[in-house]
Amino acid sequence: MPNANPGETVSSRPSGHRALYRIWSFANRIGWGLRQAVRWQVPILADRPAADLGAVSERIRDWEARYGFEAARLAESGETVRETLFILEMVESALAEAGVTLPDPLSALDVGAKNWHYVRALWALLTCYGGTRRTLALTGIEIDPFVVYRDGHSRADWARLYARPCPGAEFLEGDALDHRGSYDLVLLLFPIMLAGEHLDWGLPLDRYRPRDLLAHAWGLTAPGGTLFVATYDYEKDALQATWESLGFAPAIWRVHATQIADHDVDRHVAVFRR
Repeated sequence: MPNANPGETVSSRPSGHRALYRIWSFANRIGWGLRQAVRWQVPILADRPAADLGAVSERIRDWEARYGFEAARLAESGETVRETLFILEMVESALAEAGVTLPDPLSALDVGAKNWHYVRALWALLTCYGGTRRTLALTGIEIDPFVVYRDGHSRADWARLYARPCPGAEFLEGDALDHRGSYDLVLLLFPIMLAGEHLDWGLPLDRYRPRDLLAHAWGLTAPGGTLFVATYDYEKDALQATWESLGFAPAIWRVHATQIADHDVDRHVAVFRR
């Protein structure tokens, strides 16, 4: 089982031969199916003590003042807090660079939320983005929410804990490809673009449909809305080839450099305006 709430980030993924992938996929189908059947959840979970961030930078203090949170209480460890602030920084800067304005009220969908460790920062950002406080309905959806950590809690347990103080935030269990709706902002934060990556996350290959996922995310984006996609460096070519095959053109497409978190692999961001 994974470590307790690690923030769900990776820097590399293995590859293999086709036969190995079929065996791997079969094993994943059994495991994934069992997780859907058992649906492990332990509702007794409380916020942990504030993370020790050491010396808080001036930039983080500025975010705290603008968005109304205490950074050390965004997540349960310093490392996860920094990954959370990285998400805030990445989304904030890319939306601003693309000239995105957000409506009030705002509906937003986060596809592939995992344990949603960053939801408090994302909620604060979207609620106050542009200097105007707005009403926010924020939905996170995760295809494999019942992965269990070493602390005995599942992704779903942690996601709901993190979302608890965020009015209008809702965590859903299910495949985003089955989800319907219309949203002003759709986020795909590190969707799985490679088969080896997909298998390593414990999912069967029949759920590996990156082109359909990107197309569906675009379909969930309301007219005048925004689709935000972030990816790792080793998946950027696959992502770009996928959106080009769909005829999309991003308003921005660039590396996001950061000093907030220590990353071995570059992160890339693309923003699409509908």
